[in-house]
Amino acid sequence: MPTDFRQIARQKAQKYGLLPEVFERQIEAESGFNPRAVSSAGARGIAQIMPGTARGWGVNPDDPVAALDAAAKNMAAYTKTFLGGKAPGEETDPLKLRQATEKALRAYNAGPGAVEASKRYAETNAYVNKIIGPDKFSFTEALGAQQPEQPVADDSTAFYKDLIAKIPQVDPKVMLGNFILKKQAQQQLPQAQPLFSIADFIPKVPPLMED
Repeated sequence: MPTDFRQIARQKAQKYGLLPEVFERQIEAESGFNPRAVSSAGARGIAQIMPGTARGWGVNPDDPVAALDAAAKNMAAYTKTFLGGKAPGEETDPLKLRQATEKALRAYNAGPGAVEASKRYAETNAYVNKIIGPDKFSFTEALGAQQPEQPVADDSTAFYKDLIAKIPQVDPKVMLGNFILKKQAQQQLPQAQPLFSIADFIPKVPPLMED
């Protein structure tokens, strides 16, 4: 079964915080996912890495998995630089991410020192447009697809919380007193017997003796 290099490219992109769709489109533009591709300028392999660049990155350009990893790692580093030190996976502004990604693509294609000069290079301009041209790729849609789905609120839970909140707070002592009075009125509870009466405090006089 042939190796799915597209899937590997997406995995490497996710590893370094890149948009998988952009990195996949980049490798498609570089080599068409051909691990044995060699350009007229001498760039080699699936990620079209120049021999000098490969030595600097410490990677074998003819090893497709290692080359994809190195390409994604360095694209992430370029993008982070153009985001002012912010990791690409942390940027949520589509416009800022587009601008930084364009510069990173120019750095990859023309060299880190030729980002501005490459705006005059027809080849680099065509390369950038093929990957992230406004009519070809939407950063807004790509970022939106990455947002986690918000959980749907449980309407029944909200209903009962609101109902409980509307129940008036009653003093338990008052509630008990009202209950006793109600039951007494219904003659379901005996009237409380007094502990003493006034008669208890009147001295008892012995009966008079008859002569």
